[in-house]
Amino acid sequence: MDRVGTTGGRPTCILVFSDALHVDGDLNMERTPLAGRIDEYVRKEMNRRGWSSEQFRNAGMVVVRPPARGVDKRPNDLITLRNFWGSLMAAAGGRLLSMATDIPKQVWSKEEK
Repeated sequence: MDRVGTTGGRPTCILVFSDALHVDGDLNMERTPLAGRIDEYVRKEMNRRGWSSEQFRNAGMVVVRPPARGVDKRPNDLITLRNFWGSLMAAAGGRLLSMATDIPKQVWSKEEK
């Protein structure tokens, strides 16, 4: 995310290929349960990175996750991950468009949504 820089309000699509289990600084989403503490961790990430509420203005993020295999015993389910990344993007002025195992047609299509 740090590689994107400030969007300057330009419509921007941030395409991320990831399991969305962020491990950096104080946050290890593979081990730390986020439920009930999403706002706290969003504030910490915003402060740690020095992001403002304008960082990703007019940006949408699409997360393409690998397909699930077997039983996942990590503490954060897909709903929690969507809530975290959606809240982080909203706090930084953008929005989470999709978190799935493929890229939705409306992201890459020139047709109106």
